[in-house]
Amino acid sequence: MLHCFPLDNTGYEADALGAWFATRTRGVLSSGDNFAVTASGTGMSVTLQPGYSWLLRDARWGTAVWMEEPETFILDPADGTLSRIDVIALRLDKDNNAPQTLLRKGAFSNAPTFTAPVRDTHADEVYVASILVQPGAVKILQSDVTDLRLNETYCGIMRDGITGIPTAQLQEQAQQLIEQLRTELQGVKDQTGLMLKSVYDADNNGEVDMHGETF
Repeated sequence: MLHCFPLDNTGYEADALGAWFATRTRGVLSSGDNFAVTASGTGMSVTLQPGYSWLLRDARWGTAVWMEEPETFILDPADGTLSRIDVIALRLDKDNNAPQTLLRKGAFSNAPTFTAPVRDTHADEVYVASILVQPGAVKILQSDVTDLRLNETYCGIMRDGITGIPTAQLQEQAQQLIEQLRTELQGVKDQTGLMLKSVYDADNNGEVDMHGETF
């Protein structure tokens, strides 16, 4: 069956409006304070700032998820010798038809990692930050918090998938351009050196006066 939205004098379910924004990619609206995570610096807690995001119910249905007040999370105590990485997640619980904020605790390890966001028929998630819990830590510092909002693997900036440019792609292209310019400038520098030497020191004896004449 072919669907269409909107049509005159037609009733619709929520999936029709969700499909209207189907080209949006999951992620937060912007960086700055939008769902930023800040450490208290005085205890084992971090605060998630208010923000707006976009999560996916399926390939043709997106959902706006936002928060209007900050939320504080208390992290579990540290281990004496091992580290762990916790993450702050925004989650669309598809089974219960509700959004959630989560503090997902990592496993203790000498080289701690964290699992990928859940993105299946039951839930859709983005990670806005990870928090490194150091061995013996009694407080979380801002240096322990890694902002993941610009990381398209875990979150990313919400955009129109048709006209938007992925930030990872943009960064890669910029880096390639920088490397290309460095190579070209080095080539110009080397070539300029050879040209100057051929003009001012044609005999290759290193003796050049201020007018370019050998003496």
